[in-house]
Amino acid sequence: MRDVECECPLKKDRICLDCFDKQCRYLSFTEAPNEITVTDKEGVSVYNIGFGGDMETTEEQRENALKLWEKICRTKIDEAYAEYIKEKKNFRH
Repeated sequence: MRDVECECPLKKDRICLDCFDKQCRYLSFTEAPNEITVTDKEGVSVYNIGFGGDMETTEEQRENALKLWEKICRTKIDEAYAEYIKEKKNFRH
């Protein structure tokens, strides 16, 4: 939120979908292209990594590099899900 003391008509205990839906003028956010992240129970990113920095390539190679990054990310997400489901069997009820 831009101003936590504001009298926003949508203001609740936290940012919600209504804030985005109504395009609340008090809301401030940024885009994060080519990021993978883990969020907390409120949906706030607590760990993330995005394409950039030493991952960057030449402009000619960038499109292929982004495709490779997406392919690897999707594979790792699928692997994480499968591992979680496998490990979930060890939970005690």
